[in-house]
Amino acid sequence: MRLLHERHVLHCDVHPGNIGVTPRVPLALLLSPSSPFDFNDLAHWQVVFIDHEWSHVRGWHYEDTFVRNRMWLYASDRQVWCSGKYSTPDDLEALAYILLAIYYSGRLPWRSDVEAESAKYPQDFGEDDSDLEFVFETRERHLRTLRDSCHESDSASDVDSLLADLLDFVFYARALNSDEVWIDYSRWESLFHERFTRTSQSPAQ
Repeated sequence: MRLLHERHVLHCDVHPGNIGVTPRVPLALLLSPSSPFDFNDLAHWQVVFIDHEWSHVRGWHYEDTFVRNRMWLYASDRQVWCSGKYSTPDDLEALAYILLAIYYSGRLPWRSDVEAESAKYPQDFGEDDSDLEFVFETRERHLRTLRDSCHESDSASDVDSLLADLLDFVFYARALNSDEVWIDYSRWESLFHERFTRTSQSPAQ
């Protein structure tokens, strides 16, 4: 993502299917301890950075309602509210949500709530501001609950500290202004590279 942004390219449609590390098999299987697939086997991955069927390279147009609710799970707060021109912090916030989803075996903590609510109004969910408020408030509630539980935990396990780091990244991305000129990519690249390197070298539990 840093390389895209350095070349003045906005992804504009960041979701698990097109961030460059798309699994050929369900993510939950790759992450499962009993999985028959090797997470590190490149044969189980395909490189997809931008799926042109879904992406708008010149910017996400908030008036385009084409199955828009699919994007809400990962879209930044600003884009949920359709408030402002799409920018690099929106890409980063969506990426932060994807990393959190990977931690939870491919399912965001607020996904079930949003899907259950949208299923009540499959034809017009999202046309009313109350729907946007529901998406925003549900995500906000889950994130703050997770962060509070991390702060209250006495555990020093790698799993718990990884979640704490992921949440720090999420809240960092959410706090960026839409016109933010400088994003500290190096800080997060170094942190997660060290994290995932350590994880890949750890003996299987």
